Amino acid sequence: VLRIINRPARGVGKKAIDQLIAASTKRKIPIWELIEKIESETLGLATAAVSGLAKLKDTINDCRETMNTSTLVDSVMAMLDRTNYQREIERLYAEPEDRESRWNTVQQVVNAIGSYEGESKSPMLGEYLDQMLLGDREVNDEKEKQLRKNAIFLMTMHAAKGLEFPEVYLVGLEEGILPHHRSLGENDEGIAEERRLCYVGVTRAQDSLTMSMSLSRMKWGKARQRLPSRFLYEMLGKTDHPNYEKACQAANL
Repeated sequence: VLRIINRPARGVGKKAIDQLIAASTKRKIPIWELIEKIESETLGLATAAVSGLAKLKDTINDCRETMNTSTLVDSVMAMLDRTNYQREIERLYAEPEDRESRWNTVQQVVNAIGSYEGESKSPMLGEYLDQMLLGDREVNDEKEKQLRKNAIFLMTMHAAKGLEFPEVYLVGLEEGILPHHRSLGENDEGIAEERRLCYVGVTRAQDSLTMSMSLSRMKWGKARQRLPSRFLYEMLGKTDHPNYEKACQAANL
């Protein structure tokens, strides 16, 4: 509760939070119980704080109601919309790259929930969160073991500059990823820089190079069709292929 009590900002400042903690400790009840009856027992809080806490209570109750009647993905999407969380990210991060990175992380969470929901007979948010936490621990433990052996290195192409490896796998050769969607629709120099980056990735391989793409990807919990990267056609010398022209026109991805 304390992590979300004023995020996005709703007028609940440090003084109000300290007052809630003090009342919770004195009465020996959870803070949420105080918030549930905040309009009948204001606890001496400022009007703005009482109003903000009432909004928080209504938001959570609305999300609970949605979760009883909708899928997990739709429920989470409704929560993001209800809290206007994207605007909060824009408020917190000034740089477009930071904003995009944070919002992409939110999208990945929704995609993961969609995958879990598709595989579970009776999906529940609490069960998903438990699996995610336990899974992270197992992955981290396994990573530590692999790093003590011969290991696979997972890195960006920027980080790979100056390095070489016997075998290289380039994944995600799709319009919107490579070239990145930020470069689409820009001047030719933006695409040229992405092409140079692709060249860097290709030339990291000493013995073998494997390139791949996905025909579809999960975006906001739903499968979306993907287009092959224009660079794949260029490497194959097939720039006269109709799909190459289609890829080059995909600036709206």
